[in-house]
Amino acid sequence: MNVFSASLRRVAMTLVVGVAIAAPLSANAGILNGLSVHLGGLVPQKSVTRDIAGPAVWGGGVDYQLPWFPRLLNGEYWSTSVSADLLYSERKSGITRYIPVAINQVYHFEEQNGHAPYAGFSFITAIYGSNGVQPMVTRFGAGLILGMNLDTKWYVEGRYDFIDSHSTVGSPEGFRANLGYRF
Repeated sequence: MNVFSASLRRVAMTLVVGVAIAAPLSANAGILNGLSVHLGGLVPQKSVTRDIAGPAVWGGGVDYQLPWFPRLLNGEYWSTSVSADLLYSERKSGITRYIPVAINQVYHFEEQNGHAPYAGFSFITAIYGSNGVQPMVTRFGAGLILGMNLDTKWYVEGRYDFIDSHSTVGSPEGFRANLGYRF
């Protein structure tokens, strides 16, 4: 059995169990509280990563709003969440894996024309690698977030991840786009 496929199964099972446990807890939560899942992709900005992974690395993840977590910036419209994603690409040039886990601070603007925009920042722990080129490493980073709540359930989001690339061949720094659904 391949070590990566066993790890991938563990990550997938963890996400499924997390959704099963947290979904009932967030059923009565407002737009600023609860669990959401999203699908999307990363467009790498480093040419080394783009040569291995291709024009995009696809995947998905979960995001959970934390109403009890201390906010770096105070205010009624600030929210804090933790998110975890798994992005994967397999091509002839190699297999690329990117697992960002982030703590996010987001400011929700007032609703306009039925949509509520938001913007924020994140602190990221990134696990990434490509077989034969870059072994799996863990690096820290930060990110910028810009999104739109389409209604109380659906949202679109753009992120730019800045990942430390010291002692690595390439890093997954780049633009991520997600389409998400809140429970």
